[in-house]
Amino acid sequence: MVARSTSIAEAREQLPTLVHQAELGAPTTLTRRGKPVAVLVSTSAYARLTGIRQRTLPFFPSATMSE
Repeated sequence: MVARSTSIAEAREQLPTLVHQAELGAPTTLTRRGKPVAVLVSTSAYARLTGIRQRTLPFFPSATMSE
């Protein structure tokens, strides 16, 4: 599977689709000015990569986007 790459601006418009693709196992690299800055992955992939159990993943209900 080829990892997808998209700009943050494009990701804003496609977020529901990108999240669905992440749930299906397709990560997306997010770029700013052409440079990779983050990766959108499913919670199961995140848990596997970090060793954190899914039930203990942090949840921040009051978090807001600062960008």
